[in-house]
Amino acid sequence: MTDSNSGVPCPFCGSARRSALRRPYWLCRGCGSVLQYPLPSPGEIEAYYESYLATKAAMNPGYLDEESYAALARERTMTLAEIGYPLSRVATGRNAELGCANGLFVRFLAEAGSRSTVGLDVSESLLALARRLPGVGAVRFVRGSLSSLPDGSCDSLFMFNVIEHSPDVAGLVQDAARALSRGGYAVVETPVSGLVSRAFGASWRHLMPDEHLAIPSARALVALFARNGLRPLGSTRFGCGLTAGAAPRRVKAALDGLAKRFAFGDRMCALFERV
Repeated sequence: MTDSNSGVPCPFCGSARRSALRRPYWLCRGCGSVLQYPLPSPGEIEAYYESYLATKAAMNPGYLDEESYAALARERTMTLAEIGYPLSRVATGRNAELGCANGLFVRFLAEAGSRSTVGLDVSESLLALARRLPGVGAVRFVRGSLSSLPDGSCDSLFMFNVIEHSPDVAGLVQDAARALSRGGYAVVETPVSGLVSRAFGASWRHLMPDEHLAIPSARALVALFARNGLRPLGSTRFGCGLTAGAAPRRVKAALDGLAKRFAFGDRMCALFERV
C-alpha cells in the first residue's frame, strides 16, 4: 500500500513517495530508507530518554552496563580500524561524542589519550552516570545537541547510534558539518536498510517505534553527508539481522561473518572527512 497523500519529504533524499511497512513505519521509495511517521513530540522524546537506561536494561540486559566496557572497547577498536580511523588522532585533536549516554565511549577516548573531549547527550540522568566513571575527570559533559559546539571546534566527532534516533536528520548532519574543523573526521554508526531489512520485513529487529525514527539505506546516508561537505573515507557493514539467542550461536556467527565479508549487514559504521 502506498501513502500517496503524505507530502512529508524523506530527510535523506527529499522524496515524498513512500510505502507502508508496519505501523508507524514507512519505506521511502526514493532511497529505500525506513521512516517513522508520525513522529513523537519533543516532550515524548525527552521523557523516553530520561528512562532510557531502565528501558534498555529490561529489553537488552548488559546494554550500557559498565561491566560491558571491556567488550565495548574491543569492538570500538576493531570498528575504527576497519573504517580507517587513525586512533592516534584522539590524543592530538579536539574530540566530541554526540549521544554519549552513560559515557562508556568517552571513557574509551580518555584512555586513548584524549586531552580535549566533550560528551553530549539529551538525558541528564545518563550524564550523571557518565560523570561518575573512572578516568573522565577532564571530560566536559553537556546536556544538549551539537548546537552547543562552536563552529569548527571539533577535529573528531563520534556519533554511534545517533542518526536513527534523530527527529531532524538533515539538521543534525548540517550541524555536524558546522561543528567540524576543515579536515575533521566524523565517525557514524547506524542501522541501515537493505538486503537484511527486506528479508525480515515487518519483523526486522531495528523497527523500534519512538526510538528509531529514521533509518537510512547505505547510499542515502553517504549521499546526505556528501551534500553537506563530508566525503566518505571508509565503511564497514555487519549484523545478519538476528539478535542474540534467536538462532544457535554457530549459525548466527556464520551469518554475521557472511554479512561482514560481503558487506550486506544491517548495521554500518562510516568515516567521513569535512572538506
